[in-house]
Amino acid sequence: MPAGGGPVAAVAAGLLLVATDLVVVLAGDMPFAAPAAVRLVTALDGDATTDAVVARDPSGRTNPLLAAYRTEVLRAALPLPPEGQPAHSLLAVAHTTLPVPEEDTLDVDTPEALEAARHRLAT
Repeated sequence: MPAGGGPVAAVAAGLLLVATDLVVVLAGDMPFAAPAAVRLVTALDGDATTDAVVARDPSGRTNPLLAAYRTEVLRAALPLPPEGQPAHSLLAVAHTTLPVPEEDTLDVDTPEALEAARHRLAT
């Protein structure tokens, strides 16, 4: 990770441009996350008691980089400084989880994951 970088710093920078009540955070290396993003927003929009809905893959792992957040709450919860902070620090908000299919959570950061993505596109 370059100095001053990381996903939380990227979220902080992106939030400067957001003018909506809800925001979706998606990792840039998750090419099949769009269906999950729609379900996350729908779940958050329908639940006024929580500030975020976070994807949970079939193994039970939550991913704060595949989640829908209430924008102002996320802004207020960002660690300062955001650079170099772990992505799970974004979960310092009241949140629930939503099970999502494994294929929606494919994270392409290894040659094997890239091959799995290519295979999925070919079928």
